[in-house]
Amino acid sequence: MKRIILTILILIAVLLFPGCQKEAPVEIDLTQLESEISSADIFTTELSKVGDKYVTSTMFISLDGVDSYFVYSQAGQTGEEFGAFSCSSKDEAAALVGELKEHIDNFIELHKGYAEDAVPRLKNAIIEQNDKYVAFIIAEDNSTAQKILDNYF
Repeated sequence: MKRIILTILILIAVLLFPGCQKEAPVEIDLTQLESEISSADIFTTELSKVGDKYVTSTMFISLDGVDSYFVYSQAGQTGEEFGAFSCSSKDEAAALVGELKEHIDNFIELHKGYAEDAVPRLKNAIIEQNDKYVAFIIAEDNSTAQKILDNYF
């Protein structure tokens, strides 16, 4: 009888112990994500990597809580862009999501009446957050773009 009770207690401990473990922090390889998106055939035009000045002055994104990032954009009228950010915290990432939504809303207004073909693409922009990471894609082929992000987010 003691063996049965001991066996049951051991089984309970084994089943409950993994639930007490802290979940490992999420780690996303931004370099790999950048390579995968930039080589995908999802855009109607060639995009170029942009720097801090574009991100802060044109997109109005604050880089204060951002540890690393990449953003690609184009000079034409397609509205296509993509990028990903590693933030210092989950809260900073959530704030960045809001800034990206505002950027896209502003981009929609900018393209109305002058580049109408871009407006549906902008309205279907994809923004994903996973812990301290944020990615966005404005592309012609949203289905493939979403599949790429699903591998990371």
